[in-house]
Amino acid sequence: MSDETEDLAETLAFTIGVILQSDADKRRHIALAYQEARQLVETIPPDDGDARPKIIACLERFEIYM
Repeated sequence: MSDETEDLAETLAFTIGVILQSDADKRRHIALAYQEARQLVETIPPDDGDARPKIIACLERFEIYM
């Protein structure tokens, strides 16, 4: 497993843990952040099939909310 894949897997596991331990208000906040990230991703043009710019944008958005 590459370092990048490992980092993404760890971020996903952490995020799932945060969601599971959150109350209803925090989950609404997380849902709003998710919707904002999806809208952001839609504005990023495809880069010859490379998802990296979209992934980086989502991770940067994630950091803002954490």
